[in-house]
Amino acid sequence: MKLRKNIVVYIITIGVILASCSSTKNNSLASNSSETTKNLGSPKQYFQYDNFDVRVINELNNDFNLQSFEQEKKIRIKKLRNNLKKISSKESFLLNLDKTNIHSLKVVELIYRLELPIRIKWSNEGKGIKFEDLLAETVPGFCSSLNQDAMDSLALEIARPDQKSMVIFMENYSLAVERLGELVPGIKFIKFDSNDPQDFAALLLGVNSSQKRFIKIKNLNPNQEFKFLPRSRDDIQKIILILEPSQYKSLLPALRYHGVGNFEYTNFISVLENLNDTNQLLDFENTLIPISENIVEKIKAQQIRSLENITSNAILSDWLLIEIMNQSGIGSADISGMTGRLEFQKGSCAKRRVPLDMVDSKWVSS
Repeated sequence: MKLRKNIVVYIITIGVILASCSSTKNNSLASNSSETTKNLGSPKQYFQYDNFDVRVINELNNDFNLQSFEQEKKIRIKKLRNNLKKISSKESFLLNLDKTNIHSLKVVELIYRLELPIRIKWSNEGKGIKFEDLLAETVPGFCSSLNQDAMDSLALEIARPDQKSMVIFMENYSLAVERLGELVPGIKFIKFDSNDPQDFAALLLGVNSSQKRFIKIKNLNPNQEFKFLPRSRDDIQKIILILEPSQYKSLLPALRYHGVGNFEYTNFISVLENLNDTNQLLDFENTLIPISENIVEKIKAQQIRSLENITSNAILSDWLLIEIMNQSGIGSADISGMTGRLEFQKGSCAKRRVPLDMVDSKWVSS
């Protein structure tokens, strides 16, 4: 008990220090805005809502000549600028977190990066926000969990009329798979519960049947040599993998080996949970994974190299932004979030669209 109290005191102390540093840094940035303004990139980057310097915001119209944009884009950029102004002019923000929140240190780190006057109120157990299963739970401010939103993205991919799909899933995702079956009736589901991925893949793709037919043909004329290449099934074109994080690196190579490039592969968001660094993404090259444009761009720019806890950290980052939006009195916002595209509407829960992106080796090598 004494140890827990010491940890809580330490976190509170760090939070107070970082909150005060945050205000100081904001003023410092404002005083050097002429230098910062020269480094402005595309307006696209500001939809990440991670730069709230007042003078930089005021320069948006001048540096990005709005006359060169279509009317719809002008409206979006003007709304973006107004939203950033509201956030930067807010005197203080307050977060109510449970003392036992295991993600407290990460939240403090995210607050420090935003350089906003954010305070944390540490409440007794049950009175503050306490994150437990970040992927499966619907965090405050959002309409649904990240797992559910990622499953909805898979449903859109499967629903393509030009391709027939098959879903391979594991027991722990049975409930999520049921939802997928409701969204896409008639889809084929295969449960993966084998200890031998190679044998499972060969049987599933029909390679074993092809080999048996070859043996029968060969036995009819044992003196004649035959050239044989096992042929995989042709009634499906796309394979969706909904697996435990540790199983992708065993089953996916087995399917690729026996499938000989005849199938497209799409992975569930759990694929990211067992990766330590960006180089491990190469194991999933040319397959689709649920990942935000924001994270991909940061990987390319080498701003992200470690993928440890990438999904839970992304959820916390987006939760913090939605809290800031609510407390700033913003009416609506389109956000390029760390988990996907976020649609914020005052008085309503935030909607999220998780994009599917094809893994490219250039992400890591560029």
